[in-house]
Amino acid sequence: AAYSAMLDLQGKGYSSRLKLLLHAGRPVLLVARPWREHFMDGLREWVHYIPVRENLADLPERLRWLDEHRDEAAAIGRAGQAFARERLTRSAALEGLADAIRRLP
Repeated sequence: AAYSAMLDLQGKGYSSRLKLLLHAGRPVLLVARPWREHFMDGLREWVHYIPVRENLADLPERLRWLDEHRDEAAAIGRAGQAFARERLTRSAALEGLADAIRRLP
């Protein structure tokens, strides 16, 4: 509750926090990464999260944007939370697994 935005970066390995951060309802700064999770195709830049380059070169610019566009940033946080409530649930995960199994040859 003390933070107006969340930052997710994976560092040297996988970050499992993104799903939890999206549920928080705050804007998420998502650092680009080579690995993607099953739900990430549904996420949209500047709709569900704020993109940040993998090398963090644009992080200062993104932080300024957050400070100067608080209402838009809050809307991104709410959209990310709505996405999480719909697509990042136990039932959605089970349905995704079932779909993957049905597609097996």
